[in-house]
Order: sequence, then structure tokens, then C-alpha cells
Amino acid sequence: YDPAHGLQQVFSFLGTWVDGVKWNITITDSFGSVKVGAGDVSLLAPNYALTLDQRVYLVAGNKFYMSSIADPTGWNEHNVGAGFVKVSDWYSAPQDLVALASYQGKIAVFSSSNISIYEINADPDLFAKVQTLTNIGTEASLSVQSFGDIDVVFLHSSGFRSVQTRDSYENAIVVDTGSAIDLIIQPLVAQY
Repeated sequence: YDPAHGLQQVFSFLGTWVDGVKWNITITDSFGSVKVGAGDVSLLAPNYALTLDQRVYLVAGNKFYMSSIADPTGWNEHNVGAGFVKVSDWYSAPQDLVALASYQGKIAVFSSSNISIYEINADPDLFAKVQTLTNIGTEASLSVQSFGDIDVVFLHSSGFRSVQTRDSYENAIVVDTGSAIDLIIQPLVAQY
């Protein structure tokens, strides 16, 4: 027993290992069951996480992953609602994703030079890209902040910008919200 982590168990796997073989262990107690083992997010190095609508989202490489609905520990394909979306970039080579934000009931997916907006669905296979904003993005993942559900502010190399709705069709545009401080911010951003 470790007071910082609770009860600990040691498991041993015996036999001959073959490439591609995966293992898992199901632990059951009075609170329910938890499956431990290799899954869709195993060995990933995610660089951003977002909780939204009873799911956890992670970005790693050019994909964003979603946990099972109402289960932040369920990432395997058998967990209802878990999956991933590979963000294709028709405008240039695919880039690593940087951040995510809630935007008008959708999810805005940021890379350093594009913002893709996806329609959310309970089924990961039904996520649909509805718009791409090209030649704008961020490298500062922690600068991406949703304000309410209609505005997302982020830091671009030219200063602070905002994703907002342009018209009654809910098409997104990028607005220069940082004009008052851009001359101060630009030299600081250029240092990095």
C-alpha cells in the first residue's frame, strides 16, 4: 500500500510475445470496472486537452482524439463515442495540431497556419469539417480561449485575433481584436 497512490498490484505476463499483440486488464471493484491496456491513445504524446460536452479531446500530430461520452477514461474503439479525426489539409502539407476550442456548438481545431471548424457528433465517424480558415492560426496553444460560445480569441504572430460569426449563415471570419495592443505584442512574439 502506498499512501500517495493507494493499493498497488504487480502483474506478470508470461509467454512468447509477437509483434502487434496487445494486452489489457479489467479491474473491477465496488465502484465499477476499469479497463487498462493498449488503446487508441497509447504511446501518444498529446500537447493539448479540452473538455467539452461530456468528452475529453486531445490533440497529437495531425489528429484530435475524443474520449467515450461521459467517460474520460474510455479511449478504445469499443468505448461508445471514442475515436479520432485526422485533420486533412487540402491547402498545404498537414500540420501538427496546436489547440482546440468550443465555437458555436462546434469545435475549432488550430494548427500554426489554419483553423478548421468541425460539426460535433456522438459518432466520431460523423464529425464533419464545415469550414477552414486558411493562413491564420497560432503556435501559442494556451492563448486559445473561448468567450461564451460565439467568440474564440488567440495569439497570432501579428497580434491577438478572434474567430467570430460573419453572417446569419454562421460562417466564421477572423477579426483583428488586438489592434490597440498589436504594436506592443508583435515584438514580443517575434522573440520566440
